[in-house]
Amino acid sequence: MIRQGVELLETELSCRPTDDSPYLLYRLAWGYNQLELPDSALQYALRAWNLQPERELFYCEYLRCLFRLGRYEDIVESGELHRGGGYGRYLIARSERELGLDQRSLRLLSDTLLLDPDDSVSADAALWLSILLEGEVCGDSVLSLARMAVEAAPDPGCFELT
Repeated sequence: MIRQGVELLETELSCRPTDDSPYLLYRLAWGYNQLELPDSALQYALRAWNLQPERELFYCEYLRCLFRLGRYEDIVESGELHRGGGYGRYLIARSERELGLDQRSLRLLSDTLLLDPDDSVSADAALWLSILLEGEVCGDSVLSLARMAVEAAPDPGCFELT
């Protein structure tokens, strides 16, 4: 089903100028990533991000491509542009770990928890830390982080996948 969707998006893209279709480019990148074809996804993700560099969604899809291609250095390098948390910070932290670098992003997520453990930013940080630290700390600590994420979430559907 995803393959047919990607084919339809490719057809649509061929009929439209790409400079006014960053979301279409993003959807193509997402589709190719779901098909585990990050080499095909990369060009679309990069083009979408270049058209709207302020859109974190496009930036994170670009990072996803780089991560799946094993281009950890590129992720860490572009991580200097990333100011928030979320999936982008998670990928940067994973890349730092893969390269054996100083775990700056992991510390940034941990520090976020100390600022205000009852807001959505802390909920986000707790969620990603629970994933990053699984297997490295005792199970109770991971569960505590996950529980903190849920309790600090701004609404009941905050962490639902859509």
